[in-house]
Amino acid sequence: MPNFRIAEHDLFDYNKGFLYRYNDQVSKLTVCAKVRKPGYELADGCRDFTRKGEAGNEEKLPENIRRAKSKVFELALCNDFIYFCTLTFSQEKVKDRYDLEGCMKTFSKWLNNYNYRKAASSVQYLLIPEPHQDGAWHLHGLVSGIPEVDLRQFQLDAYLPAHIRKELAKGHQVYQWTAYDKKFGYCTLSPIRSTDAVSKYITKYITKELGSSVKELNAHLYYRSQGLKQKELIYSAPDCVLPDPDYTGTYSKIKNATAPEQLLHYFTLEEQEVEYDAS
Repeated sequence: MPNFRIAEHDLFDYNKGFLYRYNDQVSKLTVCAKVRKPGYELADGCRDFTRKGEAGNEEKLPENIRRAKSKVFELALCNDFIYFCTLTFSQEKVKDRYDLEGCMKTFSKWLNNYNYRKAASSVQYLLIPEPHQDGAWHLHGLVSGIPEVDLRQFQLDAYLPAHIRKELAKGHQVYQWTAYDKKFGYCTLSPIRSTDAVSKYITKYITKELGSSVKELNAHLYYRSQGLKQKELIYSAPDCVLPDPDYTGTYSKIKNATAPEQLLHYFTLEEQEVEYDAS
């Protein structure tokens, strides 16, 4: 079979800009120093893919953690989550709270039935597992769609953990999801006050230690419900000039704005017209 030598400039686009809209208030322009062009892929036998959300092997772990953080940030920013939550699995209510995949399968099946029974509800979630010191699992994340009838507000006159009392003393509301508590164990829900802040905060739970733990279990770095909105690609093109980035990394630069049209001038549009729904 003949060998073909292809010039590097034919394989890659340089300074390629990707303009994304995350929600009505957040758009981002990411300029990558070098991006492989479509149609030029790695040869057979050179691929080593990991399923989305999984930790992968030890060599790939740092990259998979980076990708997971980026995806969790994207999903958190793109969707209208209402509460930041902490969900635990009680040893009295769960068969094996040390079995992460088993817990999540049971939770997913229960939630499907819950949404079916509660005709007006459609609970959406983005959850990150975290082990207790003894190895039992609990979850941190974002949820929406829980019916008000299944929410009970914590009160200061009740016996409560110190961190909840501290939040209540500040005037913040904290809730219990009664249906989850009955089925699985203790949980707390706090109304989200800043989507941008909570989207950044939640990624801190994706750590190297978590990656090593879930890798051994062949489990996931995060769990998400189906149908979550993702960032929308508005426009992309090479030779994008970004002299005033908000962030500069080794291989990319990022510029933030509240609307896509504020970032289009960084592209050389020439005669091309960019159309998108600004509503």
